Amino acid sequence: MPVVIGRVCSAEDAAQPPDVLQVAAQQSLSLRCGDASVDLRADGKVMIRGDDVLVRAKGTQRIRAGTVSIN
Repeated sequence: MPVVIGRVCSAEDAAQPPDVLQVAAQQSLSLRCGDASVDLRADGKVMIRGDDVLVRAKGTQRIRAGTVSIN
């Protein structure tokens, strides 16, 4: 069953998005659209799934991890 989380405001305020938007969950939070998804878990695990995943950066793109496994 869908759940809509938002704030009630006037039509004038709706044109301006908030400076910060925070959505919180106790165990996991998922964003899904078709076959693509982003899952955040309370244990710190982040899963990004998609047929084609693109990451862009104007500045330096860093990967910091204990180990990095490619393929």
